[in-house]
Amino acid sequence: MKALLIFTLTSFLFGLTHAQEITPEMKKEYRENQFELDQNHGGIGIMLYRPGLGSLVSYDQSWVGINILSDIVEFKLGFGRTHVAGSIDYDLGFTEFINTREYGAQIAVGANIPLPVLAFGAQKSENRVFRGHPVLAIEAGNFRFHNFSNYTGDAQNSIWYIGLNPGYRVRVPFGSIELNLNTRLGISTGDEPDYYKGAGVYPSITFRIDAMKWKYSPDMVSVAASQTTLSNIESDTYRTGTRYNRDGSRVEYYTTYTTADVNVQTMNVGIQDIGPHVGIGPKFSWMNPRRTPFAPQSFLGGIVAESRFGPIDAGITLEGGKVGHGSELETKGDEPNEFRRKLDKRETFGLGTVNTVNIFTNVGFDISPLFLIPFGITMDKGAATSFLSASAGFIAGGHITWNQEFKGSYSNDLYDQIIASDEGVNKPKFLDPREAGSGFLGGFYFSVQVGALGFKLTNYRYYGAPFASNTLLSIAWRIPVVAMD
Repeated sequence: MKALLIFTLTSFLFGLTHAQEITPEMKKEYRENQFELDQNHGGIGIMLYRPGLGSLVSYDQSWVGINILSDIVEFKLGFGRTHVAGSIDYDLGFTEFINTREYGAQIAVGANIPLPVLAFGAQKSENRVFRGHPVLAIEAGNFRFHNFSNYTGDAQNSIWYIGLNPGYRVRVPFGSIELNLNTRLGISTGDEPDYYKGAGVYPSITFRIDAMKWKYSPDMVSVAASQTTLSNIESDTYRTGTRYNRDGSRVEYYTTYTTADVNVQTMNVGIQDIGPHVGIGPKFSWMNPRRTPFAPQSFLGGIVAESRFGPIDAGITLEGGKVGHGSELETKGDEPNEFRRKLDKRETFGLGTVNTVNIFTNVGFDISPLFLIPFGITMDKGAATSFLSASAGFIAGGHITWNQEFKGSYSNDLYDQIIASDEGVNKPKFLDPREAGSGFLGGFYFSVQVGALGFKLTNYRYYGAPFASNTLLSIAWRIPVVAMD
């Protein structure tokens, strides 16, 4: 690993300088090696910020985001609340007064590039790191906003933007801290585009856990890929039939024929292969804050053992904590007595929490090549286990759930009335969150893997406590303990 080479070189430069003069070529090589280590940094972290959304917008707390970095590739997923208040004067001569609270979400993708100037410190070995350097991030992204009282899943307002984010990163053992000044230029769309400003400037701070690339020492392997492009696209429409109705009217049929030149170019793509392995480490889960209008926040902590080999990831998780539950379950279609294990987002009269312990297995498959299909690129990773990948899969196991508590004291009486009016037609667990117990746990997930770290969005289905079914976000830091050569 190059980090060990740097440690040796650093020792030579600073520990053995009495025996030999340090040449300019040696200094240049040292700086280049340090800069290469800066570029190899990656991990997953928590990002805190208050997006500059305009003079009408204030915040009762900082937004929280997930920051995923692999070398220079960066993804962001953030959530927060806004309070829009004030007035807007329109050219037509009237004034609109605003006072609304909304939930917001941000998603962005781009490049976060280290810069070789104004740097200090050094990475002497894998765990002897104190190094600072500037960065310049470029991203394209979207903000979406929903009203507190009308969460329907459809965006009311949106900002599409491009951003330029200069910053400074300080790397320490097993992580980094990064400060950025985020600048945004975009357009605001939706029902009320004047509420949020497309352009904005705001600071952010990111606390990132290291993906331990030095532990894996990935090999760059070449895999087959192809890109399909279309040119000279032409379309012609011809009348291909006629039919006469009984009333004498005529119906004509047309067919459109499209021709194009199809060009398929084969190529090889480099993949950072970290090899099959097993990792064990802590996991922390919480609920997307945009869901808190219909279910209180959830927090789970535990341990995960997970293996990755080629396109497959599989593992087992043991976790426990407190899960927020909703008030009612959605019904299946028009059937009033057929319930889904999915919360009704329109009802909030019986919010509460339950304690739970979950144990389950997961099996997923690498789906990252699918994201290249819209660009006409197909890729076969073969047996390579990518340092950076995306996967999707299923979970199956069991849960023990107890200690149901309501947020409001009046909820017990309401559910007593619901149970009495049902007259035993339905199972109580589909009507009353107080009926929480043990049972089967199932669901599905989407995951982004960066070396030792994994970020997951998991949909939990509690069969013994259906009111607790929800979707949680999680970060797991799995330290590799077994290499499966």
